[in-house]
Amino acid sequence: LMIGLGRFPTPRDKQDTYVTRDKLEEVIRMSQELVPALSEKGIIATFAGIRSENNKAPNGDFYIELSEKAKGVVHAVIGSPGLTAAPAVAELVIKKLQEAGLRLREKKAFQKERKGWFRFAEAPEEARGEVVANDLRYGRLVCRCEAVSEGEIIEAIARGADTLDSVKHVTRAGMGRCQGGYCAMAVLDLLAKERGGQTQVTKKGDRSSMVFGLDPCSARRR
Repeated sequence: LMIGLGRFPTPRDKQDTYVTRDKLEEVIRMSQELVPALSEKGIIATFAGIRSENNKAPNGDFYIELSEKAKGVVHAVIGSPGLTAAPAVAELVIKKLQEAGLRLREKKAFQKERKGWFRFAEAPEEARGEVVANDLRYGRLVCRCEAVSEGEIIEAIARGADTLDSVKHVTRAGMGRCQGGYCAMAVLDLLAKERGGQTQVTKKGDRSSMVFGLDPCSARRR
């Protein structure tokens, strides 16, 4: 369960993403109006972010217009309901690009559905047994909090997850109560095998390296 979001005064600077006690209590209080049994003891992670204010739209909500300088570019500044409004925003952007004279062609080979993910934690016993019998890696749990297997993580990496956070978002490894304290290094090692060493693995992309210095895997290869 994710609770929030609070909207609070302008931050002190662009790096001011601190979670303060008084604002956290305010978010909890507002959330308890909807879920009275919500307990602060169950919170496993807190975070805050910074978003820009929309001064282009009169009501501070949506500004979606073609760029006056770059052909084919649409500026989209969206307030709070960006996620739920995304489908409608996409249709509006297509309409504006058509009105601008951009030739749009439907992609005939577009695949709107992707192969589903095997979820060890959600699968019935019989399905687990069949999968493990075919691939023992699905029988080795890497993340105990969320019951994520080695096989699931390797599949996620093979299908494009190349950082610790992307593996977490796809498989839930690291989302549990220990927040990766138990499984992070195991996931890092699995990523390292695909990325060419531990020093090549990042948390979320550029400038978020997890390991610095001499890579022990590289040293052994020498």
